[in-house]
Amino acid sequence: MVPSTFVPIHQSEHILHERFVDADEAATVLSVHPKTLQRWSRQGVVPAHPIGEGRRKYWRYLVSELEAWLRERTAQTASQAG
Repeated sequence: MVPSTFVPIHQSEHILHERFVDADEAATVLSVHPKTLQRWSRQGVVPAHPIGEGRRKYWRYLVSELEAWLRERTAQTASQAG
């Protein structure tokens, strides 16, 4: 198991720390299957952070990045429809 890793998030004058989540938890945030999320990660579709070397990698995600990606994608879809 890969240990949790934290990165600083600057918000106002406070620094918060956000932990990386695994594919299962990130897939829940996006309402997709974990295998779909892993495929998107390999293809560079979603913001993802590979951990490990070689062909097999563990993918980790920041929920804030996924939420921002989802908002951007939703806005693009809405502007194309309108």
